[in-house]
Amino acid sequence: MTRACRSTVRPRRRKSPGDLPIGRTRRASLLRTALLLLGTFPFLACDDDPAANEEPGAAADVTGTVAQVKTGAGVPNLVVALVRDGVLVDVAATDAAGRFAFDDVPNGTYRAVITGLELSALSLPHTALEPPLQEFTVAGEPVELAFAAVGLIPPRILGFVTCAGQPVVGTSVRVLGGRDDVTVVTNDQGKYAAIDLDTGHHVVLLPDPPCGGPEMRMANLLPGQSVEVDFAH
Repeated sequence: MTRACRSTVRPRRRKSPGDLPIGRTRRASLLRTALLLLGTFPFLACDDDPAANEEPGAAADVTGTVAQVKTGAGVPNLVVALVRDGVLVDVAATDAAGRFAFDDVPNGTYRAVITGLELSALSLPHTALEPPLQEFTVAGEPVELAFAAVGLIPPRILGFVTCAGQPVVGTSVRVLGGRDDVTVVTNDQGKYAAIDLDTGHHVVLLPDPPCGGPEMRMANLLPGQSVEVDFAH
């Protein structure tokens, strides 16, 4: 039977007053969260430990910050996964200042992956992390990472409704998807705009289509994306 390792990372030595030690219960909860969110990364087993033969002292601390670009404020309650050779080796949580730390990380090449955006106070449809992950090498010197939470324009669907090449004024357009059930009306140019929508798949309907169909379109919204959906009759 393969015995699960606690980590290739040694027990934490929190140096910053803002970094409280992660207890076993808290760390287990973070690990479960990271495994659920990442899905594709197995947890490290002792028999497969890529750093098992590292020479003593061949390690360094890895620290970092996740901060909002607009305000500079740190983002708490995010889960940071430390991955080596496709294997999850440790997890940390960002504190109230958006700081995280991994102490005494053995030399090697790693990825730091931010997960758990939905666990923070940030809005999923309106936020992107830049970069979404960082690859770095530990070579005996401390490593400092920085992630930015970038505010995005809320997803939106906009377009024109025309009949025989002429704009259709004052007709209703309904948008359905996620938590959205929005009805907007075309302006004097036949244009409509449904804003502040959820991400994901949406159906765009004309309840009273001019000149006959088509009366339905499909759209998939990504964070910060604006999609044009026209109805030309």
